[in-house]
Amino acid sequence: MEKINLGKYNIAIDISGTESKPWIILSNSLGTTHKMWAPQMDLLNKNFKVLRYDTLGHGESDAPDGPYTFNQLEQDVISLMDALSILRANFLGLSIGGMVGLGLAINYPNRINKLICADARAEATESFIKLWEERDIAMQDNGVKSIWAGTKKRWFYNQNIDTIETFEKEFCNTSINGLTGCGAALKELDYKKYLGKIKNKTLYLGGLNDAGAPADIMEEMSILTPKSMYIAIERAAHIANVDNPIEFNKAISEFLEID
Repeated sequence: MEKINLGKYNIAIDISGTESKPWIILSNSLGTTHKMWAPQMDLLNKNFKVLRYDTLGHGESDAPDGPYTFNQLEQDVISLMDALSILRANFLGLSIGGMVGLGLAINYPNRINKLICADARAEATESFIKLWEERDIAMQDNGVKSIWAGTKKRWFYNQNIDTIETFEKEFCNTSINGLTGCGAALKELDYKKYLGKIKNKTLYLGGLNDAGAPADIMEEMSILTPKSMYIAIERAAHIANVDNPIEFNKAISEFLEID
């Protein structure tokens, strides 16, 4: 992967797709890499020039000491766009990637065209913060692998899909710096009160069985966001794009107006 220096650290990127088409940027979930978007790539490569990147602390990107912030993670995207002379792009993010997308739409609306926010929430509740505090302790005491079993149950509705081993490997190879650094950002998440300011056309998309970003929470986010819609993906949990790629791809195709 190519790496772009953003000053204090490097972010790994992958560019593919059709040269003459508009840009779309894909932002991965916590504990994954740009490879999580494999089920969407045939569709997107035909219709867009695609920028995938490994979120700070993940994959081949650098993993500096935390804590990280959403302002920082959003600025990483803007810096990548500037480095690649991307004036404006569609944005698809899942989980923490979707939250980064919300921040971009709120803080950099002129740089984003359409936004797809998948399997994400807009604020950190007390129970959500407590869960992350428990994860931080477990990882510091027993390593990243100690939280995989619980993560796997929350991530996948279909526990037998053949890609789970790949996700386990990527998750367990993610640095503690990356997970706790991004976890610190998640514990400070506070975008719900700004959703009414989003001017971009927005699709909220989530697994109907997602416990991390429950359907009722995502539906409420859509109600609060002008020019938005919400679609629930049946037979899918947190990593909905992998759990039920057919329905996920159908939803994003209709929203992006592509075949």
